Amino acid sequence: MITLASTIKQNIRSPIRLIKGIWNFNYTEFRLIFEQSDEMHYIQIGSKIQNTLAKSFILSIFLVITLIAVFSIYTITSVIRYNALESRTAQLEKKRIQVVQALAELSQTNLHSSPNLSQDKLLEMVENFKVREKNTKLLVQYASAELERSNKILRYALNEAGLSRKEYDKLGIQNPLNRRGQGGPSNEIQMSTADNDALAQYQGKMTEHEHLKIAINSLPSKAPVNQALITSKFGPRIHPVTGKLTIHEGIDYSPSFDQNAKAVLPGVVESITYDPKGYGEMVLIDHLNGVKTLYGHLGSVSVRQGQRLNSGDIVGKIGNTGLSTGKHLHF
Repeated sequence: MITLASTIKQNIRSPIRLIKGIWNFNYTEFRLIFEQSDEMHYIQIGSKIQNTLAKSFILSIFLVITLIAVFSIYTITSVIRYNALESRTAQLEKKRIQVVQALAELSQTNLHSSPNLSQDKLLEMVENFKVREKNTKLLVQYASAELERSNKILRYALNEAGLSRKEYDKLGIQNPLNRRGQGGPSNEIQMSTADNDALAQYQGKMTEHEHLKIAINSLPSKAPVNQALITSKFGPRIHPVTGKLTIHEGIDYSPSFDQNAKAVLPGVVESITYDPKGYGEMVLIDHLNGVKTLYGHLGSVSVRQGQRLNSGDIVGKIGNTGLSTGKHLHF
């Protein structure tokens, strides 16, 4: 025992050497003598028992250390998993709240309290969304049909004014959805993916409708002479001077009281020319979107080249210059 104690004392600072020393120690038998009730007693402990007890002690220590390490690793892993689970739970709850709020917005439902709604309330919101989408679809279909009818009327009006589709597309009008002077908040029309084609067709018809309206608004909508009599319309006619079949590229106005020719749209005077065998004294005005108006057979001119004019400004006096049978304005 004294030798074992010496081995432990020498290796106390090196646990590995201490364990090896105790594990490989050469144990010998010894007796433990003690006195009890004035009698001498002894206990004999063999070398095998000592060796078994020492190795059992070492294994017990290893087992305890292993259990502590396993428990520590399990505890740390559990904490990490719990924190990750808490984080995922918070993310899922946030997404659930966003989904409920989006569904409430789509179904036009007011959330007076927290988004923790019952299953019946969620089903009601879904049903409201389906009804709203159905109504939106019906509205788009009806509005699309109305736009198509309106576009047909506008196209017919342009054709009657002497402009074909190819011609009024050349007016230089930009995409009406990209022009300046528009904006403001709006609620986007949203439908299911299956109805994207219907929305695209509706948007196309609406773009064409805006295009047609701008084309019509770019054309003159009033006469250049007040209370005038139309003596010759646009189109084929027998020429009053030559007697031949010709195309009359304008409208002839014979004045009654007002002798002034007036600008029908805002614009800039592009040119002032004189053609004795044609329109005589004439003024050409350039308007928006590539539209130009010509005022022929004028007796006198009241404007200068490059001058900006407003609608209704006097261009000149109606006359009888050029190839003409009497006082009138060729427009």
